[in-house]
Formats: sequence, structure tokens, C-alpha cells
Amino acid sequence: MNTRQKRTKERILDAAELLFEERGFESTSTRRIAEAANANSAAPNFHFTSKENLIKEVFRRRMGPLVEQRMSLLTSVLKNQDKPDVAAIYDSFVDPLIELRQGSDKNKQAFLLLLARNALAPRKEFNELLETELMDYVTAYAKALQQVLPHLKPRTISLRFDLAMATIARAFNDPEGNMDKVVKQFVLAGLTADT
Repeated sequence: MNTRQKRTKERILDAAELLFEERGFESTSTRRIAEAANANSAAPNFHFTSKENLIKEVFRRRMGPLVEQRMSLLTSVLKNQDKPDVAAIYDSFVDPLIELRQGSDKNKQAFLLLLARNALAPRKEFNELLETELMDYVTAYAKALQQVLPHLKPRTISLRFDLAMATIARAFNDPEGNMDKVVKQFVLAGLTADT
């Protein structure tokens, strides 16, 4: 792929990200994405072969760096604390999202909203990505929580982590971040409850 094609592909991803956030996945056509990207109407299909693959790539390009940052923070928490706690694990998961929201990149902010909506109403494209490329990362968080909450069964931790992610996602639909402190208290109480 030459430099011009790479730039076109990035413009398509940027346009898709913004339009998917603004109009939704179903209401956004590849033709509209091509127009917004100032690209040939066939360019989205040329680069991604289908709208489903384009959706998956929108998630993939941001999830890669997000997962790397989260895993780096989680590794640091687990290595640098004598006894890691749930709050530090929570922070390693949420702080990168807060950075995205507070940044000035409108595409990253749009992605954050897409990610939050997906957590509340999962798309098959994201679930496929999760099952094929992101499962190690999810497992790492589950293991970290099991380490600090050994009295809980793995299934209980899995269910609580799912509920925590949905709660966090709901909070990130609030662009002002007014819910951050309340959500953290709520999620930590739910994760650490005795039964």
C-alpha cells in the first residue's frame, strides 16, 4: 500500500469514527463515509471489503493502543505494590479512558463514546475482535482481580467485572465527567462486596 492509499484509509477511518458516533452504525452508509473522507465512493470497500470490516477496524485501531496502555498500567500496579488493591486495578482500567475524554482529539472522543455504547449494546464486530485479539487483556484483568479478591469465585469476579464495565461505559456517556467519583465508589463497592 502506497502513502496515498494509507492516507485515504486513515481519512476513511476518521470519517467513519465520527459518523458512527454521530449517526449510529446502521444509519451511516459507506457512501456517506467516503464523502466525508473526501474519497472515491468505492474506497471504503476497496480498503475494508465491507462495512462490517470497517466497523471492526475502527475499533481495532484505537483498542490496540488503549489495551497497551492499560496493560502497562496494570503490570506496574501488580509489580510495584506489595499488595495491589482493587482501586489501583480500577484506575489502570479507567485512567486511559479519562485521558481520551480530556484530550482535544475529536476522533478519540468519538471513539470513547462508540466504545461506551458498545459496552451497553455490544456489536458482533467488536465481540469478534474481543474473542480473537483482546481476550488475553480481559483475562489479565480477571486474574488481577482474582489475586486481590481470592475469596470470590472466578465466575463471580467475571460477572462483577462485566457489570463494572457497563457502569463505567454509562458514565462515559456523560462528556463532562461529572459521574467519575460516584462511579468509582459504586464500582469498587460492587467489586469488593463479600458475597
